[in-house]
Amino acid sequence: MPNTSHNKAEIQESLRRSYARRLEPRAKLIRQLLFQRRWSELQDQLSLLKQTSREFGFPELVEPTEMIQGIFSEHRALSPATAPRGAYEATTQLLNTIDTVLGKNSWLH
Repeated sequence: MPNTSHNKAEIQESLRRSYARRLEPRAKLIRQLLFQRRWSELQDQLSLLKQTSREFGFPELVEPTEMIQGIFSEHRALSPATAPRGAYEATTQLLNTIDTVLGKNSWLH
């Protein structure tokens, strides 16, 4: 009888690797949206990042993403001319965290 817990762990690790490979392009997109002040699209990407990071085993990305979402939730009407206070700094910190995760998991590539 096959070892199902071993197979499950292999599948989980394969999914984690696949997700990690998609983190770098996602970080690039988040950076682009931030600098272009495309707040609505940035919020969508952050929501997706939070959900998928949790699902694929990258909890260190969840808390900073939630913090940025909190910053945006305090601002109802956003225009490209205005940046929510702390949004740049918090998003830059998140991007640094993604870079750290990618560095720690460079074997995933």
